[in-house]
Amino acid sequence: MVSDQIDPETIIETLREWQSRVPDFRPLTNAEIIQLRRAATMPDDWTNTAINTAGASPAVESAIQSTAEEMRKEKQNNLLWAEAEQELRVFLKGVADGNLIRRHRLGLKTLQIYGISRHLIRQPEHHDLLTFVETMKNMRKLGKRKPKGEK
Repeated sequence: MVSDQIDPETIIETLREWQSRVPDFRPLTNAEIIQLRRAATMPDDWTNTAINTAGASPAVESAIQSTAEEMRKEKQNNLLWAEAEQELRVFLKGVADGNLIRRHRLGLKTLQIYGISRHLIRQPEHHDLLTFVETMKNMRKLGKRKPKGEK
């Protein structure tokens, strides 16, 4: 392991701390997502026209309690948050793929231990491994799935 690598506890702690600092961070229910989605997915040209309309009319800006400039900044901020979301998706996939690699590495070693031990128990000086090999053998039988259609 390289010395500048981060440990999972630090990532967990940092992510939990960041949650309190991300604006509007909270899990939504499916019903809330459905309710928000329509207005949240307005076409870009529609949004631009609406912002320009607000900028052309102080009455519209007053009614929505926001200026065109504030809306332009909000739109730019939304683009940056979308980019952050994409980077987090890439990060999550990398962590998940790393987990698969680490589980594979450990699983491969356990299979190697089982195979090596099965050969070693044939020699009298390694009979102390017999109980372990029998336990692993029985556990493998329990873990095997029946093919589909077989009961």
